[in-house]
Amino acid sequence: MNEQASPFILNSSAPLPDELHKFKKAYIIVLIIFLIGLFIQNSSIWAGAILALIIVYTIDDFRTRLKRDQLRLKAFKYSEDVSYDELFELIQPVLVSKYGMIVSRAEDGGLTVTHDKYMYDVHIQGDKFTLWWRMSFGVGIFSPKKYSSYKTIISDMGIIAYTIQQAVKVQPRSHLE
Repeated sequence: MNEQASPFILNSSAPLPDELHKFKKAYIIVLIIFLIGLFIQNSSIWAGAILALIIVYTIDDFRTRLKRDQLRLKAFKYSEDVSYDELFELIQPVLVSKYGMIVSRAEDGGLTVTHDKYMYDVHIQGDKFTLWWRMSFGVGIFSPKKYSSYKTIISDMGIIAYTIQQAVKVQPRSHLE
């Protein structure tokens, strides 16, 4: 497992950093090359742009799947003295009333947060926790929009992790540290 040196501490409920948006500019570059090829009527250029589009899409798809899966390993700072039952009581009212998320107790005693057909299992491991995201069956099978699901997941994880950290009184690091 990919262990981080220190668990992540959030300063707000903003989405987690989007590590994929910069690569999306490759599509614009390919489109510009394609249009140049059409404009100067050079079939080699626009054919090369189509081939480049296939390559960019393949790389983009792979990176998106990889980054989505790596979110499951992201560890967040936690207060060891708060149990799952206590955590449920602390976060359930906030996530339900403020964000419309559903918090439920999992069969194994843990917690699951559900939002827009995505489920996030809270796994507490000493002084840190992870959010194991998963999609409902229909979303997982019929959704070709991997980047869109990535954006939903980083947004939800930011809200859930920040709410948990606020509930268990994890203090944000100061800028002087």
